[in-house]
Amino acid sequence: MTPRAECETICTELAGSGAMPIVPVSGLCQFQAQGHTISDVVITGCAVQQVSFQPVAGVPRGALMTVSYDVHFDYTAAFPEGASIRESAVCSGSVQFIQLVTPSRSVLLTPPQCTPDLHCRATDGGFDPATGTQSFVVLVFGSVDCVSCSSRRVVENVQLCSGAPLAEPRQDAAPGPGWPPRT
Repeated sequence: MTPRAECETICTELAGSGAMPIVPVSGLCQFQAQGHTISDVVITGCAVQQVSFQPVAGVPRGALMTVSYDVHFDYTAAFPEGASIRESAVCSGSVQFIQLVTPSRSVLLTPPQCTPDLHCRATDGGFDPATGTQSFVVLVFGSVDCVSCSSRRVVENVQLCSGAPLAEPRQDAAPGPGWPPRT
């Protein structure tokens, strides 16, 4: 079996890049309490930690985005014996969604070359005493700037590949014109 080559799409005419707003997306972050209940939650911050982009088959302008975030919060921890203390914690989560990231009449490069400018906002989703889980609803918003190929004209987009070829040449194929070479 021939190993697959690693390929990168290049194009003869770049459409350029431009910030595209994303449709705000909601995610859920759940923090597991360890033997206590949680009350008096105060959210102190929400930060996007990492963003990744993957091309989506059949959606030339779109990408599957994975956004990881942290919700920072303070809370009162109440223990079964009656003691309570003020604590700080971080709830980490992520959300995946498909987003159009290039202007109309353009095609996203493979692999995507995108720069995110994303933010998040968290709201208290409440504490469930049955499961011991504190929930937060997280809203991700902002924009992404991705390099794309123009598709306004007939432009041949090619792939630059490294590694082994995707297919072996046929040994039984007839030689092309001019074969054998003149001596």
